[in-house]
Amino acid sequence: MLNKFLKISYETKNLSNTEMPYSVGGHPAFAVDGLNNYALGIPGNFHLLRHVLEGSYLSGETEALDFMEYLSLKDELFSKDAIVLIKPPFKSICLEHKTKGPVLTMHSENWEALGIWTKEGAPFICIEPWWGYADTINTSQELISKPGIHLLAPGKTENLSYLLALH
Repeated sequence: MLNKFLKISYETKNLSNTEMPYSVGGHPAFAVDGLNNYALGIPGNFHLLRHVLEGSYLSGETEALDFMEYLSLKDELFSKDAIVLIKPPFKSICLEHKTKGPVLTMHSENWEALGIWTKEGAPFICIEPWWGYADTINTSQELISKPGIHLLAPGKTENLSYLLALH
């Protein structure tokens, strides 16, 4: 576990007398001095599925993304917009400078999805923990049936959070 960290929490309360659909997520961005100087590290080796976006919607297509402890960052990874990982099989991800070492670690016990995003040539990388995610291209446009939507019973509260630790 991380010793010194910033905890970002979302508390959602349903004050109504009907079930409430909702989703939450973060959009933290981190300064980088050239994307190619960085990698993302996760504990273990994973053959992940990247959910491909079409505009702001999930297209229904996936692509293999091999994450063998590290994923070197480069603009080409983001040519199809964000890397969207639904139900990532890991709880922590580390942004690492290739020569200087770890910069920060993000950790969550219960994130539902993770978005990793930047623009070509931008001096930042976004690592976004989500509880809910983009709609599909063939959406019914009914919020209640949206994949990844949370349903909160009347009078209930849900707390979701992630940790950020600087190294």
